Amino acid sequence: MNSKVVQFRVSEKAHKRLADCRVRLRSHTVKPNLDMILNAILENMTLADFDHYTKGLVSANNARSKLEKMFSEGRITQEQMDELIANLDKKS
Repeated sequence: MNSKVVQFRVSEKAHKRLADCRVRLRSHTVKPNLDMILNAILENMTLADFDHYTKGLVSANNARSKLEKMFSEGRITQEQMDELIANLDKKS
């Protein structure tokens, strides 16, 4: 088995979900660790599942790109762009 060490930041929501997963595994007398949980998820998740879960992320990224293009073309101000991006972040 090839293994690679990957470091990443976890959102607050993801951190809570990982803690919940650890509690569930402990209740089944399994000593959980992060790589066990992530491997179980990634090895069993289908691409259709991935597309479903990341749909909001993709649309927010597309909207952000459009706003940045509008700003670079001078169609909106920096303040307008910041406000609109803040609204996008609230929805994500």
